[in-house]
Amino acid sequence: MINTLKKITEYLSHEKPIIAAYLFGSTAKGGATEKSDIDIGILLKNDFNLIANFDYKLRLMGELKDLAGKAVDIVFIDRVDPIL
Repeated sequence: MINTLKKITEYLSHEKPIIAAYLFGSTAKGGATEKSDIDIGILLKNDFNLIANFDYKLRLMGELKDLAGKAVDIVFIDRVDPIL
């Protein structure tokens, strides 16, 4: 899993709209199983087009799934409901 996370980190470091990313969920807590997805919270630059968010999220999730070999769920933390 460490190699997978390194690949994801390297990939995300080259994405210009991303300010920061963090791992959360079962993978971060050490309780992930083979069927667990990888949960990543992402902070985007303020000027990133809100309409483009959905397409960007889908592209990232697809590319990261290919890289990780398992599902990756992305949450844009600056655009999520604070109640979550």
